[in-house]
Amino acid sequence: MQPAEHHSRRSKKITTKRTYTEQEIRAYGVRMNGRTAIQIVYDVGRTRAYQMLQTSDHDLPVLKRGNKYIVATSAVLRILGLDNEHPAKDTPGTDHPA
Repeated sequence: MQPAEHHSRRSKKITTKRTYTEQEIRAYGVRMNGRTAIQIVYDVGRTRAYQMLQTSDHDLPVLKRGNKYIVATSAVLRILGLDNEHPAKDTPGTDHPA
């Protein structure tokens, strides 16, 4: 029998990028944090999202308050082309099934 191998190095953590559904994005409500918004729109990881926020290397309208970055959920939906798929029920000129 051979002795078990012991690794003194930490194994590298494998992370996968998260894919958000339209419902999950809309569930954020009116606003979301900037990191999440950039991750959703640009399909990047957490570290790259923070870099993009700090260097303004993105097309999202970001409001910075102290150390927080805030993005309107409607801006994320607009960039993804999801802003007109579900018009409000009281929008004039839209037909709704009875």
